[in-house]
Amino acid sequence: MEVRPIICDIINSNTVIGDRIYNLDENENLLDQGIDSLQMMRVIVTLEQALKFEFRDEDLLMINFSNISSMESCIKTILANTNKID
Repeated sequence: MEVRPIICDIINSNTVIGDRIYNLDENENLLDQGIDSLQMMRVIVTLEQALKFEFRDEDLLMINFSNISSMESCIKTILANTNKID
């Protein structure tokens, strides 16, 4: 399952970054782009709904949400552990 396009679409729809997300480097810090904590919470909840899983409390660390690459890695690990990804 390709997770990155889903992440980018959700960030596009739920943050001030908007469609600039599609042109950012995967390691660019999202906080530096203007995402605040409320926007990040909307992103997290929308990701859980879209991908039908829940982040564990221990996954809710800023390091896992600082950039697209870290978000993708965290989500793929969770999905692999729940047998929702190949």
